[in-house]
Amino acid sequence: MIFKAFIVTPSYYFNSDKNQNTKKSSLNNFDSQSNQKNKSPQKERQQEAYSNSLKKGKIKLSQKDFKNAKKDFLSAFSSNKTIEIAHLLSTCFSNLKEYKKASEFFEQNLHHYSEIGPYWGILALHHYLIEDEEGAAGAAFKAIEEFNIQIPEIWKIFVYSAKKLNQVDLIYDICKKHSKLSHLNPYIIEGYITGCCSTNNYEEANDYIKSIGLTKDNALRFGEISSSLCTMVAAILERTTNDIKEELSWNFLANKLNPDNSPIRWNLSLSQLKNGQIEVGANNYEARFNCKEFVSPIKKFRKPKWNKNITNDSKILLWYEQGIGDELRFLSALPFFIEDFPNVIIEPSDKLLGLLQNSFSKLEVRESVFYEGYTDQKEDFDYHLPMGSMFYYVVEKYKDKFQEKDFSLLESFLEADHLRVNYWKNKLKGLTSKPKIGFCWRSGLITPDRSREYSTLDDWKTLLTQEDFSFVSLQYDIDYQDFTNFHPYYSNNFLETGFLDQKNDIEGAASLISNLDFVISAGSSPSMISNGLGIPTLVFCSSNLHWLGRTDKFSKCPLFKNSYIYPTFNASKDPNLVSDVSKFINRYFTT
Repeated sequence: MIFKAFIVTPSYYFNSDKNQNTKKSSLNNFDSQSNQKNKSPQKERQQEAYSNSLKKGKIKLSQKDFKNAKKDFLSAFSSNKTIEIAHLLSTCFSNLKEYKKASEFFEQNLHHYSEIGPYWGILALHHYLIEDEEGAAGAAFKAIEEFNIQIPEIWKIFVYSAKKLNQVDLIYDICKKHSKLSHLNPYIIEGYITGCCSTNNYEEANDYIKSIGLTKDNALRFGEISSSLCTMVAAILERTTNDIKEELSWNFLANKLNPDNSPIRWNLSLSQLKNGQIEVGANNYEARFNCKEFVSPIKKFRKPKWNKNITNDSKILLWYEQGIGDELRFLSALPFFIEDFPNVIIEPSDKLLGLLQNSFSKLEVRESVFYEGYTDQKEDFDYHLPMGSMFYYVVEKYKDKFQEKDFSLLESFLEADHLRVNYWKNKLKGLTSKPKIGFCWRSGLITPDRSREYSTLDDWKTLLTQEDFSFVSLQYDIDYQDFTNFHPYYSNNFLETGFLDQKNDIEGAASLISNLDFVISAGSSPSMISNGLGIPTLVFCSSNLHWLGRTDKFSKCPLFKNSYIYPTFNASKDPNLVSDVSKFINRYFTT
């Protein structure tokens, strides 16, 4: 495919010193060339054949006889390769749903039209229809940047395709460059805001939203992208404020404008759950399985999905979804689920298999086996249920309790291997008599969007150098040697735990954490492990799902009795985070 270069090295087009006004970007420019040539008898016969085929094709096209219209247009194309014929053929291919044939045809004939802007738009469309994002984005980029094509559909193809390719910097640069035309093109608006959000330029996005006059009262005037814009405003609010009610109102409006859109409904559910609207949020959360953005493999079963009305003696297969942290959060509800439905088989992710076999020894916890189509191989159960749906069944059951300020669902539900727990008990006892605090300052996955949730190690220097405590690194993507080499001034306070692959050896990580007196963690898997073990834990992150509407600093987590929450929508820039946590920890160990 020739379009890769357009995505990888767009600077060629940005810096081109070619005079854009000289481009032959219209039908008139292209066709006038042939008209100016001396018409030989052969040329005249070709023109006559072209005209006859064109006329017959248009008649059949008006009759919606796309198959025969295409034949006539192909005949005309063989006589004279005009942009008009290209457009007509595109119409026929599209109505016949011959998308792959179309992309191949227009690709093969690109050399005839490479200097014709509208042709690049046609090419972009047909690559888009076969979900060739690279080809679609590249051709649309060429049409926009080199030929100044401002057709909204071409912009839509560029923005949506480049987004799927994760070319967010390119979207941002191009849409910002053309933002003065945004009142004429809704997809420039959508692309610019998408680019701002994806590159962490939230203040710029806010300013732009104000400049275009978007409000909840006039959102409909933005037409097809209205619901998408509302969703993005909600996302900006989530990332720049702690105003979860205002975030909810924009997601609610987005869903109202586009109620059949599953990603929008899923976003709405997250806002509802964060605001404590548990029943409706749990119901809307089921939309996740209809979203392309949902990255977990979805198992398909011949057996039916569990529902609330089944008998409690039915055997239920519980299967994992999403990341390790999410999986552990969902499983925290299992002790309460099995009170109603005791016959449960658990199929967790591979990393959690050993830990869960130890923690739920009375249940069958087995390896999750997939084959093509992600369909179950065993059918020794009556119903199946994803873990997230199980979790929200329990949450909905206790929804009235969650409104109580001091209510927490459980103390612990995980149990680490006793032999490994004893190993770490003896090792840590020999290293220190001070309170042992586990510390995780970020996730292992850092993106521009996720970075706001996390801090750096240096941010915590005033706490980590206090001599009253000993610290254990729970940062699972570094080893101790790296840690001491890059941060020598922490060496005295951080305990050397040797090599422990905390990312892949979850049982080992759980055994280590079981011996700690406290854990301070960003919203990542170590915090969920420590919560599950019943270790006192302070979690700092933006108000999230398992807080279920609680947003006060240092309030008790509604799920875990020994867990405290510290809401911060931008940990790396929060001026109070470190000092507040330091004071809290000192109070905790002195009172």
